[in-house]
Amino acid sequence: MSEKKILRVLVIDDSPDDAELTLTTLRKSGGYMLKSHRVQDLAAFQSAIEKNEWDVILSEFSLPHFGAQVAFDVLRRAGLDVPFLVVTRAIRDPDLVKIMRAGAQDVIMKGQLARLAPAIERALVVADERRQYRKATQTLKEVENKHQAIVEGSREAMCYSQDGMYVDANRAYLDIFEYDDFNELEGIPVMNLVDKSDQARFKEYMRKH
Repeated sequence: MSEKKILRVLVIDDSPDDAELTLTTLRKSGGYMLKSHRVQDLAAFQSAIEKNEWDVILSEFSLPHFGAQVAFDVLRRAGLDVPFLVVTRAIRDPDLVKIMRAGAQDVIMKGQLARLAPAIERALVVADERRQYRKATQTLKEVENKHQAIVEGSREAMCYSQDGMYVDANRAYLDIFEYDDFNELEGIPVMNLVDKSDQARFKEYMRKH
């Protein structure tokens, strides 16, 4: 038997019964072990996201002086990328469109809780893909910075090209061809700086190395 995944769920709802029904449905249909907490006002919500990490947030759309739109805005201002789903008894079409465009992953009616587990699973997959993308982007940036430091710090003439066009060169390389700035060289075909009498030899050398 496979081990159940622990899912940390923050519920925004002023109805304990509705919140418990939502969580019970999620346990049964999603096969999760839940660590959950319920809040019903802005102060409690801010405290919950500051003190704990959550895998998913489930919010009633409208509460007295609070609601999904306010909670979602607070979450984004805090810089937290947590899947956010609206689980509500009622919502007007314009409000549904607005919060979906803002970035909520889904809107589930409380009378259709069978949709909740699949919606959460999709949201978790998308969130994981975003995290992987951010990680890959950060790694790429670090590699590019190291590469740039090597190129700029080298006393040897160095250049990089892609599809036969210059994409980078250090100061020593620019000095050889009497360019003041790489912007003057960027996008120029490499072969343009090779004498015509040497182009055949240069191409053969590049093919070998």
